[in-house]
Amino acid sequence: MLTCLALIVSFFAGAMLCTFLVNAGRRHGQKAIYAYSILLEGVLLASLDLVQLFWLPPSGHNVLPPLGLSFLMGLQNATVTRISGSVVRTTHVTGMITDLGIELADWFDALRHPVDPDQHARTVQRLRLHSKIIACFIGGGMAGAFGYTLWPAFFLLGVGLVLIALALPGILANARPVTASGRSTSE
Repeated sequence: MLTCLALIVSFFAGAMLCTFLVNAGRRHGQKAIYAYSILLEGVLLASLDLVQLFWLPPSGHNVLPPLGLSFLMGLQNATVTRISGSVVRTTHVTGMITDLGIELADWFDALRHPVDPDQHARTVQRLRLHSKIIACFIGGGMAGAFGYTLWPAFFLLGVGLVLIALALPGILANARPVTASGRSTSE
């Protein structure tokens, strides 16, 4: 029971950290606020793999990896939730399947009871979005299982490095040059 509670608290803490980072970035006018969250996620994921490889006993009965992954899932979910304006969540498929069911019911209902064409277009757009996300969950789950089976020792490190590589261009493109006085050129 305590382990389950710790996993929930870890997920919650990851979501909170993301929100604090995004809010601080918005207050400071950072254009790459989401890239920083993704960079942090990549660094923590790669670090988790290295800690697991070099410092944890190989018995496999350690709670740190699941807690770390739960924290990262909360961070990831909050990042994408903020980016999409609460339309997309990326760490649980049940919500997406629920959303797909709702949109499909709205679509079928519109066949029986005519609705505004703009509303129907939005329903079709959300139906496509949720279908694509579910397909990505399935494909990503299969690719992750396959990759982890082939490369178990360094898989999380590899995925972390990919996230870092995806985040860096956005961060570097939006970096503000600093003058000799230590102030950014945009101040």
